[in-house]
Amino acid sequence: GKWVDEAGTSTSAPIPGPCRRPRVLPAEIPPLAAPAMPSKALALLLATLVPASGAFLQALPLNVTTVSPGPIGDAAGDAPRRLSGRDAVTFVFSRSVIALGADFDRAPRAFLLEPGNIPGRFRWVTTAIARFDPSEEWPPELTVRARPVDGLRTFDGVALADPRGEEVRFRTPSLRMSLAGVRSEEASKAAGGLWRSSAGLPRGLEGAHEVPPDGEITLSFSHPVVPETVAAALELRELSPTSGPQGHARGVALAGHQGAVAAAARAANHTVQVRPAGPLPAGRAYAPALPA
Repeated sequence: GKWVDEAGTSTSAPIPGPCRRPRVLPAEIPPLAAPAMPSKALALLLATLVPASGAFLQALPLNVTTVSPGPIGDAAGDAPRRLSGRDAVTFVFSRSVIALGADFDRAPRAFLLEPGNIPGRFRWVTTAIARFDPSEEWPPELTVRARPVDGLRTFDGVALADPRGEEVRFRTPSLRMSLAGVRSEEASKAAGGLWRSSAGLPRGLEGAHEVPPDGEITLSFSHPVVPETVAAALELRELSPTSGPQGHARGVALAGHQGAVAAAARAANHTVQVRPAGPLPAGRAYAPALPA
């Protein structure tokens, strides 16, 4: 082969000396071999993989894999699950119901809710996950049923075998009510602003509130309520120190000035101000209650 010295002169004979290092000319490096083309057998194998994958997908069933919120603790499979606040209801399917790249906003609804008048929005999160988001808190003491729609299919036509067999039940929490306090302008003026509805009560009435003739009772609720509806149903039940409620009930009316009451009576709120519909006898104890 040819050699080259440090000056770039080529020669056929080796150049002695420790400072001169021979190099192979780039022109003498053999070229890399070109990749071999696939054989006819391999090309045929590659061509048959595409239809085979489609047949494999057709054999996979469409199932509901997860529904959330899920069961709590060791609750039985058919026991109602808990819904509260603005919890979303989500169905996850084993296969894509919507084709990749499709418009999610135009995709059909995946599941139904009963009752069907809950305000909110159904939407697809992915091609296999559908979800309902309520636009306000779930109403209290409500049983909700959720199941896939009849005729639900994957994007390539595989049907869900038994949509009604995938039904899940939910239950929202009970409505809780507590007495937040009593306001009285007359009692406050008479006591120089020092009157408190829960102070100075006789023995046996600890935790109760005094209600003067002009008293306005503030009730607090665990969920938003419509004051007008509460006032129409609320009862003041007389209590006995030994046997509890006596069944005697008196009605209530919404408290406040008439104009303000009319404006706020239909607006949902966590608190409601009411007053007794008539004067209450002195020295008696009453408890506000909503009929079951």
